[in-house]
Amino acid sequence: MSGDGDINKNRVDADIINHDFHCVSWRKGNLLNANFGISGFPIYSGPANYLYPRYFPMMDTYARDGSINIVLGLREEDYKRMIQQNMLHKYR
Repeated sequence: MSGDGDINKNRVDADIINHDFHCVSWRKGNLLNANFGISGFPIYSGPANYLYPRYFPMMDTYARDGSINIVLGLREEDYKRMIQQNMLHKYR
């Protein structure tokens, strides 16, 4: 990624790449435990071309174990349908 800071035109160095969204490399950028200012909310994945625009991908990261979690904001009926069709899996 170039250093001019324009995330709309620069390609990111990604740990996670998907047709629907991309996320910057949180480990390389030392952004684990990052959030929206003082809100405590996880980080939005950034500008992307979404295949299904009703989904709102977010990221949450933890510095203690280096884990990166993708969170999808779904409508309740979409969530239930995707669980029934085995398209989403719940992990604990």
